[in-house]
Amino acid sequence: MYNTVTVNFAYGNLAPCLSPYENMSSVDKSDTTTWYAVVENQYKNYYASNANYVYAWRAKAAFPSSVKVGSTGLIGIIDKKYGNAKVGVEEWSYTIEKDTAFSAIFNLVVKTYDTKTSITSSDYLTAPVLKTEQFRYLINEKTQMALVKYDRIDANGFSIHGNI
Repeated sequence: MYNTVTVNFAYGNLAPCLSPYENMSSVDKSDTTTWYAVVENQYKNYYASNANYVYAWRAKAAFPSSVKVGSTGLIGIIDKKYGNAKVGVEEWSYTIEKDTAFSAIFNLVVKTYDTKTSITSSDYLTAPVLKTEQFRYLINEKTQMALVKYDRIDANGFSIHGNI
C-alpha cells in the first residue's frame, strides 16, 4: 500500500525554515494553511491553521507502510490550539477490515477529545469525547484507495452517515 495524495493546487516554499523537521512549505486553500515536512521524498503534514485554530501533530504522523486484515495502530495525536491555549486533542488511528478476497477496508478513526491540559501521549484519554469520525477507504488489489463511507457521531447525539 502506498500513501499517495493528488492535490489540485500549488505548493510554495516558505523561508526562513521554521519547521522542527527537515523542510517546510505551505499551501493556502479556503483560508487554511498546511505546513509539511519532506521526509524520504514523501510529503508529511505536521501543522495546519485557519483563522481560529492551529492543529499541530505531536510527532510526525505514522501511516502504516504495509498492513493485513486485522491490523490496527495509532497514526498520531494532534493538539488543537486557540492562540497559545490548548482547546482539544484529536487521536488518529486505523483498523484494516475484511471486504472481499481481493480488497480490504482501511478505516481511519479520528476521535476529538475536549481537553485543555493534555501534554503526554495518553492523558487525553480521560477527557470527554466530543466526536468520532470514521473514514472508510476501499483498498483494491492494485493497492489503490478510494473513500467509500463516512460516519460521524457527536457527543450531543448528532450523527451523519454517508456512502460515497
